[in-house]
Amino acid sequence: MTVVKAAHVTCAGRADAQHEPVDLALEIGQTLACPICGSRYRRAGAFWAVERANWPKPV
Repeated sequence: MTVVKAAHVTCAGRADAQHEPVDLALEIGQTLACPICGSRYRRAGAFWAVERANWPKPV
């Protein structure tokens, strides 16, 4: 599964089996699979930026 930040994703298939580009529209927290190849995409929530932040360590 690929986690993305964008609302729209274009899937063109995997490296070994490419297909015509398909546009997928994702809501926050939603997971969609490409109807052709089955690759799964999940849109990250608003928490993603905070969760992945490099916070300073307490002294």
